[in-house]
Amino acid sequence: MAQIDRIYLMQLFVKIIHLGTFSAAADKMGIAASKATKDIQQLEKDLGSVLLNRSTRSIGITNAGELYYDAAMEILASYDGLLDNLNYIKNRLTGELRITAPELWGNIVLTPLVFEFKKKYPDVSIRASYSNDIVDLIRENIHIAFRSTNLTNEPYLSKRISTDRSVLCASTEYIKKNTLPEQLSDLEKLDYITFSHSENTYNRLEFDYQGSLQSITLTGSLTFNSKKSVYDAVVRHQGAAVLPNYIVQQGIEEGTLVTLLPGYSLQSKNFYAFYTQRKKDSALVGKFIDFVQNNVTD
Repeated sequence: MAQIDRIYLMQLFVKIIHLGTFSAAADKMGIAASKATKDIQQLEKDLGSVLLNRSTRSIGITNAGELYYDAAMEILASYDGLLDNLNYIKNRLTGELRITAPELWGNIVLTPLVFEFKKKYPDVSIRASYSNDIVDLIRENIHIAFRSTNLTNEPYLSKRISTDRSVLCASTEYIKKNTLPEQLSDLEKLDYITFSHSENTYNRLEFDYQGSLQSITLTGSLTFNSKKSVYDAVVRHQGAAVLPNYIVQQGIEEGTLVTLLPGYSLQSKNFYAFYTQRKKDSALVGKFIDFVQNNVTD
């Protein structure tokens, strides 16, 4: 069996595992479902092992299938990296890049950079998935995951992109009708808009102030599980909120939004690009991470 056929079989098997059915995998590969079934049967015969348990309702992976899957993922990642690097040597960056990022940051910050990168490297195909869920890069076959976090025991390689600064702010119109706070306790006099993924309607805010840590807990008059909705409430003069700098910076510069308690600095995290050991030598992955890092304002 030719090497290209082995690569194809690995790709097919991985697609079956990821998509859950032979027909979905076959459709993705552009082949007939009957061919996919026949090819996997031939693969199992050649290996002398059953890789998949089949029933009328589902497909289950065997222990041998798990071993084959893990090895296939390693080999396919190396193969993709090899193609990336060969094309890069030929001064033509090509290949498919699969990335994920938080929804708001992805839409506001990353999408314009994707357009610019695509313009610079038109032969590159980019698949961007924006979600606030934490993904398994290996299982989901993601090349790069951008996340805001305090780096601790991450299972992946990482490269810092920028500081994820947050700003306590309100609209200028709202402040005109209320008292501009001068100290933390003054915030309790304002309508506060809460961002929360739980039943909580309060946020605990921690600030650095003159070298010391100070905190306050504020209860929201409005609570959303979407930072975009919190932002919409702020610009519609509903109250004060903590929002990412990247979404409010323009409004602050234009004077439609105002920073509250500018002498108090909110605790911040950093944005990182996470990638696997399998992708550390990929020209495409490295080029895109460097491009984002060089074009995101810290």
